Amino acid sequence: MADVGDGLEPDRLCRALLAALTRQRDVQALLMEQVGRMRDAVVRRDSAAVQAVVAEQHEALAVLEPLPERSRLAAQALAVRLGLAVDAPSALLARRMAAAGHPDLAAQLRSLAAVVDEGAAGLRQANALNALLLRQALAFTAFGLRLLTQTDPGGYTEAGTARVAGQRQMLDASG
Repeated sequence: MADVGDGLEPDRLCRALLAALTRQRDVQALLMEQVGRMRDAVVRRDSAAVQAVVAEQHEALAVLEPLPERSRLAAQALAVRLGLAVDAPSALLARRMAAAGHPDLAAQLRSLAAVVDEGAAGLRQANALNALLLRQALAFTAFGLRLLTQTDPGGYTEAGTARVAGQRQMLDASG
């Protein structure tokens, strides 16, 4: 079976890798914008906006899903063509590209690989924050529901003494 990169020059393989990484970066940027809108919608407690952003995120994630594999395959083909192990890191690929007379492609590869890695880390952090905000909103909602459904809501008795919610003791003005 022939390798993916058989017969292609390293510069063409590197350009294919750069194209895959560029698409990945662009979708990550879209997701980051959506994550920000999700955070704002959660803070505003706007369930319609949350639902709309979730639908948009599903579409973006469907586009993103094959891209890391596409990048990985392009990187493997380039690594093999450059005489490296298939799992060679992008920094090593960039050094080899520079040594092969393609310093511009090497610089682009170095930069773009770093941006994609940073984008993935940023998305993980932003999603973790949104998950925390959603858990807090859920806890607040559950608290409100418990208050509304208590059998002893508190208040005042007919005699005017205070009754604390959830407690069976009566308090009077003397303490």
